[in-house]
Amino acid sequence: MFKSLSDINRYVRNVLIPYTVQAEGQKGKKHIGNPFQTLWTLFIVKLKGKYLPMPIPLDFITYTVFGGIAVTTDILLFLCLFAIFKTPYINIVSYTTGTFVSFYLNAKYNFNVKNKLTSRYLKFWTISILGAAWSSWLIKLLISSLHISAFVAKTSTMPLILVYQYSLSKKLVYAKR
Repeated sequence: MFKSLSDINRYVRNVLIPYTVQAEGQKGKKHIGNPFQTLWTLFIVKLKGKYLPMPIPLDFITYTVFGGIAVTTDILLFLCLFAIFKTPYINIVSYTTGTFVSFYLNAKYNFNVKNKLTSRYLKFWTISILGAAWSSWLIKLLISSLHISAFVAKTSTMPLILVYQYSLSKKLVYAKR
């Protein structure tokens, strides 16, 4: 998408600067509020231009990356606790921890929500608990019926839970109010 430095400068002037804020005490100078978002946006724009043929919303891509961080937290905690307690229901603890990581990262960096965090978190928590119960039931079913490993059972349920969680969270938790 960017063939030269002037293409990047044009993108920053025409796309990023309209979303920047006026720096206090510096007339006429603008700065970019969140450097993480700026770098991430530049990276995704470059990625979408080269490797992603269809438009994918930036919030979905970012949600997926943050979900990957949360999933890694979830899986590592699940495996450690499963090795100790030998019960698939320990998934509720690992899933809830991963969900908190996801909520925090998405609220702060992806959807930029700063108001009504308690009610948003309670909604996110409700969606999470329903997802954890559904995930635990599926894991137990896969382990007991198909006799597959806990890791395979856990990771095979995750795509379904991801779609469920993103759809409801975007509409009910992160909607602009």
